[in-house]
Amino acid sequence: MDQDYERRLLRQINVQNENKVPCISEVRRTLTPSNSPVSSPSKSGDRFIPSRAAANWSINFHRINENEKSPSQNRKAKDATSDSGKDGLAYSALLKNELLGAGIEKVQDPQTEDRRLQPSTPEKKSLFKYSLSTKRASPDDGNDISPYSLSPVSNKSQKLLRSPRKPTRKISKIPFKVLDAPELQDDFYLNLVDWSSLNVLSVGLGTCVYLWSACTSQVIRLCDLSIDGDSVTSVGWSERGNLVAVGTHKGYVQIWDTAAGKKLSTLEGHSARVGALAWNADQLSSGSRDRLILQRDIRTPPLQSERRLQGHRQEVCGLKWSTDHQLLASGGNDNKLLVWNNSSSGPVQQYTEHLAAVKAIAWSPHQHGLLASGGGTADRCIRFWNTLTSQPLQCIDTGSQVCNLAWSKHANELVSTHGYSQNQILVWKYPSLTQVAKLTGHSYRVLYLLSCKTALCSVIVSEYLLKLFVYVDEYSDGQLNSQPNATDSPLTYFIRIEIKQNHLVEITPFSSPFTDITEGLYFTMAVSLKQVFNKDKTFRPKRKFEPGTQRFDLHKRAQASLNAGLDLKLAVQLPSNEDLNDWVAVHVVDFFNRINLIYGTVSEFCTNDTCPIMSGGPRYEYRWQDENKYKKPTALSAPQYMSLLMDWIETQVNNESIFPTNVGTPFPRNFLQVCKKILSRLFRVFVHVYIHHFDRISLMGAEAHVNTCYKHFYYFVTEFHLIDNKELLPLKEMTTQMCH
Repeated sequence: MDQDYERRLLRQINVQNENKVPCISEVRRTLTPSNSPVSSPSKSGDRFIPSRAAANWSINFHRINENEKSPSQNRKAKDATSDSGKDGLAYSALLKNELLGAGIEKVQDPQTEDRRLQPSTPEKKSLFKYSLSTKRASPDDGNDISPYSLSPVSNKSQKLLRSPRKPTRKISKIPFKVLDAPELQDDFYLNLVDWSSLNVLSVGLGTCVYLWSACTSQVIRLCDLSIDGDSVTSVGWSERGNLVAVGTHKGYVQIWDTAAGKKLSTLEGHSARVGALAWNADQLSSGSRDRLILQRDIRTPPLQSERRLQGHRQEVCGLKWSTDHQLLASGGNDNKLLVWNNSSSGPVQQYTEHLAAVKAIAWSPHQHGLLASGGGTADRCIRFWNTLTSQPLQCIDTGSQVCNLAWSKHANELVSTHGYSQNQILVWKYPSLTQVAKLTGHSYRVLYLLSCKTALCSVIVSEYLLKLFVYVDEYSDGQLNSQPNATDSPLTYFIRIEIKQNHLVEITPFSSPFTDITEGLYFTMAVSLKQVFNKDKTFRPKRKFEPGTQRFDLHKRAQASLNAGLDLKLAVQLPSNEDLNDWVAVHVVDFFNRINLIYGTVSEFCTNDTCPIMSGGPRYEYRWQDENKYKKPTALSAPQYMSLLMDWIETQVNNESIFPTNVGTPFPRNFLQVCKKILSRLFRVFVHVYIHHFDRISLMGAEAHVNTCYKHFYYFVTEFHLIDNKELLPLKEMTTQMCH
């Protein structure tokens, strides 16, 4: 057959086939003199009939509704930020490509995209088609498998599997340091924690200021304001890290030289507590409940360099200087955010959009004039301002009280800590304001966010603990180095190693009734009290005795004896002219709190499956009995037994008729019998932890702390014969080697 004739014949056949397709005819339109389109009668149709050719309605039905998800499904999708969640998204995309022909080539980051499983080129979601596509399919962009391909999946799926995946940002859920901080106030309007440029943490506890060195783990007491009848309401380090300012409840600001350990000056001027401090070189700004901001140069007499800034109508609770040291931002309980310069006495900018107190303030180190602020419980918003043009930029509702804000030094990211109701830590990408990471599950609000040399540390204040979590900037290789750099501080090296290894580290008590004793520091574990038992219950240990009471004095005396380096056997002896019941009551409460925390460190591994019986080895089984539900000895799993035990002891120590707090109230006659029963049951916790979970304690590097706590407990109960010798048998051999 002639080739030219063959081409003409095939072209005619194709034209005839196209004309036979049952679809609406193409309407030929012409323009009349009035410019109105008129359709040609010969090519018009009276019905819209969809084409059945190449129609797969079962697939189209699914794909047209795939974006209409329920709110619960959307919430689950937004939380799919883990590696396993991303794997699940990739698998779903692969199934959609192969079964539904979705054509997905890339799975978007679930933290930044809401529509993660959409094709790279969006297509119209129409159920019916009224014409056939005249576009010739390319073997590279279709879902069909080429007959020459060796892959069992389509080209789109191959591109999906080859697409690079960005590793998920990880924030350790385990604090890298936990400090015991009694009397630390949980007050939103105070600023009691600050970190210096020399890696020294300052904490205001009641009437004292303590310093903890991250390089040496040494704790010193800088000052005590109890002599003046005052208390600490704020602390703030100078930029060079050699001076620390201390704001007090009476309105004074004290300047201390930490190297020499002496007070340089006392600044007056405020008539109420000083809750906010901010340094600008040698100038110090202080904000008070008296609604004033005082700015003073510490190199000159106070009255010569004092500036009084008046603009707030309620307490000033936030102060921050800009990175160029030209502007001061202040937040108050009047819901205002004010910006001041170095020359005028009034604010140069006022922002009133917040609906609650503005404590969280942060200046961006990456964009000149960019200011971020966060509101309290009634506001819950983070707002961004351009102070160069005095214009608001963006706003995002976080759903929780914003306690603090801090910008990353190396990436354009903002870290926010929150209180009621989520108690979480969030990392935001700016300016997209997408969440890079989230750390949840805290029992208490995250009040403080501290900036150390190369990282940001968030601080959680619980009833007895000061827990430090670290946020490290994203590195180019996506890994945290385990070897120190020459320019890294000891703290930086410490943070990097422990985050990579992802386990608990050295735990140092901060200011505990029993610290710095001869044979090692006492043990305070890095575990949230909410995790000690089931997740639906929060256990609160018995508070320490109130200052001014007789038992509080005994409490302090015991602390002084141990801190003096006395032997444990001597430290537990009854002081002269003191009542035995008072001495025992103080120790029972302390032992209860500490043993409860010790069990909390292994409670994650002590489950109904791993410990179905509360035992101390094969020879000793402990059964629970009380006066209420369990009237007969009942075999329980270890977690059930521990939960009932701690509840029962908590009830006893909080009972005023058994543990009276008033000096004039006598102890009951059976007080020592009750204490014997409490201490005997607490000893069983030691038995279970030592025999079944001591390997976990060793892995955490906390065995020295647990051993010291046990020795103190043993010396005390044997000194006053508070536990029968039969009860001590399960740990007899270990006790002989450890204590004799």
